[in-house]
Amino acid sequence: MNGIPAVTATGAVAARLRRAWQRTSVLIWPEQKGEGSLFVRNVRMTLIVRGGLIGIGVITSVMIARLLGPEGRGIYAAAVVLATIASQFGFLGLQTSSTYYAAREPSLLPALVSNSLCASLLGGGTIGTILALLFWLRPSWAPVSGATLRAAFLLIPATLGSTLSQNLLLGIKEVKWFNVSEGAGRLFFMALCWISALLMGHLKPVHMALMATLAALLSFILAAGRLIYVTRRLAWPDVALFRRQISYGVRPYLVCVAGYLVLKVDVLMVKYLAGSTATGYYSLASGMTDFLNSIPSVVGMMLFPVLAGTLDCSLRWNRTKKAMIYLAAIMAAVVVCAGVLAAPLVRAFYGSAFLPAVPAFLILCCAIGFYAVSTMVSIYFSSSGQPWFTVFLWLAAALLNIGLNLYLIPGSGIVGAAVASLITYSALLAAQFAYASANHLKLEARETSRLNMHVDSQEDTAAGFGGNGECELIAIGSPAPEGE
Repeated sequence: MNGIPAVTATGAVAARLRRAWQRTSVLIWPEQKGEGSLFVRNVRMTLIVRGGLIGIGVITSVMIARLLGPEGRGIYAAAVVLATIASQFGFLGLQTSSTYYAAREPSLLPALVSNSLCASLLGGGTIGTILALLFWLRPSWAPVSGATLRAAFLLIPATLGSTLSQNLLLGIKEVKWFNVSEGAGRLFFMALCWISALLMGHLKPVHMALMATLAALLSFILAAGRLIYVTRRLAWPDVALFRRQISYGVRPYLVCVAGYLVLKVDVLMVKYLAGSTATGYYSLASGMTDFLNSIPSVVGMMLFPVLAGTLDCSLRWNRTKKAMIYLAAIMAAVVVCAGVLAAPLVRAFYGSAFLPAVPAFLILCCAIGFYAVSTMVSIYFSSSGQPWFTVFLWLAAALLNIGLNLYLIPGSGIVGAAVASLITYSALLAAQFAYASANHLKLEARETSRLNMHVDSQEDTAAGFGGNGECELIAIGSPAPEGE
């Protein structure tokens, strides 16, 4: 008789757990009922996953700092940034055009998958070979050396493959599997760090780079496996389609490359000009601001479809300005809180050895506020057809950032690098806002004229509103590589 209450209590607990799982599963695995509800649920699911990824990123960052120390973290960060910058050059705009063509012409999916696999293997291998030859001829140009450099070369095709496959999943609205592949890779990397810490206690940068490669490969396998399951077959690579993809993605490709250089080239320049230990401090400061940058990323993700669907030029620009004001207020509060808590949190989580990163972080906090607001203007340009002048603005910002780092780092170290970012981001915001304010009516007239000329061409019409913003969102919103 005494066992009956226990059984009843166990059943009640099981029922509660079952109801809780049902409520949670509605958030994580949305039912696809209609375009509007599907979009809202996908955004909600992505927000939940993004929050989880931020938590995983914080834990992983702390583990890397504890395992490698300032100098080792600097070497690892330089290797990861080298691999991801090389990957940006290797995308050739495919990360945008693949999403677009998968969404617009689902029958092309088998060929798109094959093209992505070939671009990942052949493109990643070619870029790695070119860099290996370059650094063999000019060893002083390599940011890292030996086994760590070879691990960075392996990370290039893995990064290409995972990113291109995940973007194809977005194109066919497989948001669940996009989040699964991304989250599994991050969790796997964190688990590898945890196991290594328990077994070895201390790691080298090359070990961490190899674990990052394995995590990227897992994401790639999950994403590509889902695509192959959906297509049921693999087609031969389509050269004609490949040319169409590159032609479609050229402008967003240039924006993506320039945007990533603006955000991350300073880590490599600190490595060249100030050494590994300084890079360890600066990569920590830069990595912490990446968490703050997730806020404008999510806002931009939701703003782009709203702006793209707004045909009235004045209303579109007014909505952009309203988003800028709201985001500026949010970022101001976040920046103040982050600045106040920076030193105690760094001491508590990373240890006193990383306190020299705090001054650079405080400056980068202010810089990321300007960058966040400029993101809204970039989304506006993307929804208006990505004018060529805006591409040149990003390229000019990348050159300005490089020049300022060359001038400031030798005398001021990582603080100089942070100041270079602050100047670059604020100048980019000022230039973008001035151009948008003066030309938004002309942009609308030009876009309307183009749409009227190509009213019968679905591809040209879509090119005016879609795709270009997707790459911009990737450039500003993708989580930083593990531990960077």
